[in-house]
Amino acid sequence: YALSIIRDMTFDNPVELQEKIFDQVYNYARQTTNCPALKKSFVLNALSPIDAAAWVLYSRRNGFQNFDQMIMPVYRPAFANRQCRLASMPVAGLFLSPQEIEQIATETSCHLMKIRLGSPGSNHEMLRQDISRLSEIHRLIGNNPSEHTSHGKIAYCIDLNGRYSSLNELNQLIEHARKIGALEQIEFFEDPFASENMHKIGRLDVRVSANDSLYTAEDIVAHMEKGYSVIALNPSTKTLSMTLKMALEAQQQGLAVYCADSTSNPLQLGFSMQVAGRLNPLPELDLQVLEFSGRQYYRNWDVMCSYHPDGKAGWNDPKEGFFTLNEEFFRSGGGILKDSLHYSNLLLAD
Repeated sequence: YALSIIRDMTFDNPVELQEKIFDQVYNYARQTTNCPALKKSFVLNALSPIDAAAWVLYSRRNGFQNFDQMIMPVYRPAFANRQCRLASMPVAGLFLSPQEIEQIATETSCHLMKIRLGSPGSNHEMLRQDISRLSEIHRLIGNNPSEHTSHGKIAYCIDLNGRYSSLNELNQLIEHARKIGALEQIEFFEDPFASENMHKIGRLDVRVSANDSLYTAEDIVAHMEKGYSVIALNPSTKTLSMTLKMALEAQQQGLAVYCADSTSNPLQLGFSMQVAGRLNPLPELDLQVLEFSGRQYYRNWDVMCSYHPDGKAGWNDPKEGFFTLNEEFFRSGGGILKDSLHYSNLLLAD
């Protein structure tokens, strides 16, 4: 539907294009799904390939060769840094065993791990299972060393998947983390509450992040007023155009930011790396982070990497827990503006 309405439409830049069509596409999606309360992320997911194509077209029409050139000047203050490396943050899914999580932490040499909680069942069952699971994971990997955290151990980002219904439940989990010695290793709790059930955080002993509960730049202020202090960006699932707006708003509000496109394919990951490589380090860390679980979830990850125009470049393959970014990565755009021969041949095939 979005493609049908942008046919023959003119635009000066991709952000303007998205602003022109978003409300119309969102209303169509609500009507088609018969879901008036449809989350805007549903539409942003659908618009992501169109937005990426618009950025490539825009860059080629203007002769831009990299990310710094293609983003408009108004957004550049949010991307003024250059990180020489990004910590690769794998994801410990809800249905991975603690032993599998231990294996991932060891094999990837990660310095941070995202741990998904918010277990199935009633609120009581969820909290009981989350407490048990956090204890078991912390027992297995809690002493993994890292020279890049203030406490010298692996750090956790605890994703609660919007499953908690009250501050009391969240505080019980925090107190348990304190009891087992895990609290100091928790970089932040992510999305404890669903967007329609947000509570004022108040003074907690740990930061709280917004990811899935965040849809637009305008939502950032509402989250900040509730006490959220970390914002996750999703260039390949919420579009690069929306990401630019979110990053600028977060920077102006003094919030910490990181990239969380966990299941991006190799080409999509390139957009996330370009964004993450230009953000300020996360608080209490001397580095920036990129949530990355593609290799965990895609069966043919190495084959997919061969479709990437810069697939053999060293920055695409994390080593010792890091993506290493060099001058060529920033100068060339990491391949995001180049054609993939594999996908081009698919499109041109009879």
